[in-house]
Amino acid sequence: MIFYIDLGFFLLKKIWRMNIIKHCGTKRIETKRLIIRRFVNGDANAMYENWASDSEVTKYLMWPTHSSKEVSQAVTNDGINSYEDEKFYQWAIIVKENGGTKGLLHIEIEMK
Repeated sequence: MIFYIDLGFFLLKKIWRMNIIKHCGTKRIETKRLIIRRFVNGDANAMYENWASDSEVTKYLMWPTHSSKEVSQAVTNDGINSYEDEKFYQWAIIVKENGGTKGLLHIEIEMK
């Protein structure tokens, strides 16, 4: 199972220009089937095993396939260290049914 979320960049850009966005950082979101939360140290192995090491998945992403679990650990550490910034948005996607970390959601809003 791979999660992909298209947030409509142009809509976000318009909202940003209208000053509607009030940054609040990466907050926990829960639905009937999913928990969408901040990454924690224990997520690196699941990231590596479930999607980051799969070249068929990462060929559609903006970052390369992870060559080792240590690369996934470094990526999760970078994210964890960035959570202090309220303009940083990166979530781990957890499927409630089996509790496994199955994906990530990263939103970057950069206005020029």
